[in-house]
Amino acid sequence: MRRVIGLLLLVLFHRVGCFEISGVRIEKRSNVLRASIMTEETYSQRIEQSLKRKYGTDEMSRVLSSWRDLVAGEKYEAVLGDHPLMKQEARSYLPGLTVRPFWSVENLEWAKKLAEDWQIVRNEFDTIALADGGSSLKKRGNNVWAVAIDDEASAYGQDWRTLVLMDRGRWDPINAALFPQTCRLIDNSGIPAVEAFFAAMKPKTIIKPHSDTCNFVLTSHLGLVIPGQDESHPPCRLSV
Repeated sequence: MRRVIGLLLLVLFHRVGCFEISGVRIEKRSNVLRASIMTEETYSQRIEQSLKRKYGTDEMSRVLSSWRDLVAGEKYEAVLGDHPLMKQEARSYLPGLTVRPFWSVENLEWAKKLAEDWQIVRNEFDTIALADGGSSLKKRGNNVWAVAIDDEASAYGQDWRTLVLMDRGRWDPINAALFPQTCRLIDNSGIPAVEAFFAAMKPKTIIKPHSDTCNFVLTSHLGLVIPGQDESHPPCRLSV
């Protein structure tokens, strides 16, 4: 039976830019490693001050409010419909954003561009990831088909495996070099990406119902290998 394989993209609603905070100083003297680490309170204050300096207090009012709630450990929960699973849970919540159960490709220009070129991604994946039964990729790649490690992601199940191309807005230099066409398509599409990775599931496995931990990131699925398109395979489906 064939695995389900796709390219997932986590996308920011709004690009807010980048800034640096000199929070941790590490120095090595006479083979002694010394680190000056800020307290959690000071660290959160430094972030807030940096946001204010870069964007101004008025422009960042919603973001600052969201950041303070996150630091305080607040969790946002809301019921969005009649179905018990139609609820939103977020540890990091930005008010005022549009809430939709499902976003159509037609409403997102970058998504249309990627959908049109999906065959390029599939061909490159087949060439690189499936060559030699995947043994070559395991030798050359970084954390190839890794299992989820944090509590939130581990709820997906042990059969949910990923091959990361981008994490927290930074390309993985090893894996990105292995899939240059895919990374170029993502970059040229204009998508404000946060994460990009290939994901695979074994046959007859499921991902448990879940809600992401923030409301200002969209998850986009680009299916590459989808069993169940004919009578020889059981159906594969995605419920939102």
